[in-house]
Amino acid sequence: MTASTPTSLAACAHAADTVTSTLADADGTIYSATIPAGSFVASRSGSRLTFRDPTGTIAGGLPRVTLALTRGGLRFTARGRNLDVSGADKPEITTTIQLGGQPFRSTNLFRMMRTRLRFP
Repeated sequence: MTASTPTSLAACAHAADTVTSTLADADGTIYSATIPAGSFVASRSGSRLTFRDPTGTIAGGLPRVTLALTRGGLRFTARGRNLDVSGADKPEITTTIQLGGQPFRSTNLFRMMRTRLRFP
């Protein structure tokens, strides 16, 4: 999953903040994962924060999450492994990324392809 937000890295997240990613449809939450505070490591340039957990056990199946500065703001990238999204039975899904105390939401139409959610 990749999302862009119109904010800066310093304004909403630093290595001490928690980051939560949630997928929900009209029936409620499909998936939610929280990366604990202090789990991100800053790059030398300070333009990227990266969370790594090769086992995927710390943050509900997310082995890697990156927050990176872009020209338009901040890019959130998450890779999942063996995520249970079986509750996704509606095509309209709201993605919420909570960076520290700042939530960012977007509702989009997804399609189910076998066991994977696809956008668009």
